[in-house]
Amino acid sequence: MLSTRRTSTFCTGLVFALSFALGRLTAQPPRSSRPAHRSTDYATTGADVHNTSGVQCYARRMCPSVLRGSRLSADYDDFFKKFGGDKTRYSYHTYLTQNSLVVEVGGYTGVDIKKMRQLHGPFKTLLFEPVFHDEARLNLDGLDVVVYPYGLGATTRSTAFKIKGDATRPTKRGTLAEIRQVSDVISELDITHVDLLQINCEGCEWEVLESVLKAEQCHIFHHIQVQFHAGVDWVENRLERYAIIQDRLTETHELLYDQPWIWQLWRSKSY
Repeated sequence: MLSTRRTSTFCTGLVFALSFALGRLTAQPPRSSRPAHRSTDYATTGADVHNTSGVQCYARRMCPSVLRGSRLSADYDDFFKKFGGDKTRYSYHTYLTQNSLVVEVGGYTGVDIKKMRQLHGPFKTLLFEPVFHDEARLNLDGLDVVVYPYGLGATTRSTAFKIKGDATRPTKRGTLAEIRQVSDVISELDITHVDLLQINCEGCEWEVLESVLKAEQCHIFHHIQVQFHAGVDWVENRLERYAIIQDRLTETHELLYDQPWIWQLWRSKSY
């Protein structure tokens, strides 16, 4: 554990120096016969397909999180054409059954959970949505989904939002909504086992994962599917914090696939 933390410190120190280096982490295959999506260079092996400098090659071997966060742009063409888009993303969740529990942070109107339930059955869902909770309740009416009318974050507070559909974002002045401290909610609802934690909340992903890691609650979640957003310039020190989160997650989880700044999926090493 000590050597892991030292490596993590080294990694975060290189984030800004290498923030625009090219590279991605090779995806690990899901537990199925379907071939895994693989990116074009091999960060975990140290293979220098871009002929980068010796320092970058060393970072490629030691700090894959630096390379994963090095592009502040999302390659949607690669996601939808090479990776297979949402269809492939959904296909990674064949482990879900009617006894499974899914927690979604930033559920919007419930469209994503509804699609996953059509594919994988009537699993139970706790959906946290601070703005579109009424729409989510209507869309998911009659399903085994509990919609909570607040978001999750590092602290309990009221936050103003600029309403813009699925791109709704925090702002200085706008529609007020409630945010609750994620670790407190986990304790209050007595959540001890979650098959999938899905996070898509336009910037809150940093504070949600930081809070879960700080409270040592990461082991509760067997799978973590998260969308980090590149354009959230209101998130302070987002590259450095991104690298820390990624390196901390590797202590308990393994990365199944990674589409930088679109989606990535982690699975517990004890799963």
